[in-house]
Amino acid sequence: MSIKDIYSSLSLPAISPPNWIFGPVWIILYILLGIYLANSNKHNVKLNWLMYIQLILNFIWTPIFFGTGNYLLASIIIVLMDVFTLIIFYKDRSNHKYLLLPYIVWILFATYLTISVFIMN
Repeated sequence: MSIKDIYSSLSLPAISPPNWIFGPVWIILYILLGIYLANSNKHNVKLNWLMYIQLILNFIWTPIFFGTGNYLLASIIIVLMDVFTLIIFYKDRSNHKYLLLPYIVWILFATYLTISVFIMN
């Protein structure tokens, strides 16, 4: 089954985006993340490591959620993404951190969706 088919087959919470919105949103978010990383403080090793760990979690979330259907593990992963991203945002003293705001809003919304899918399915 495709991701679109899996998403359509899930019991979703009342506030759920249509499946076509995910592609355009993620393109924009990855562009913003790329700009943030390109302008990140290369001397702040801890923040950079948190960002890379967060990105690894981001990339493994999709196969965990859609590939294995393990919604509990996907919920844990996305909560960790939230925590790491919020730490990065609060610890980063540069103005570039504001590029993370759309990403933070989206993953918090995605956390709501993921946990809702875990509860409802």
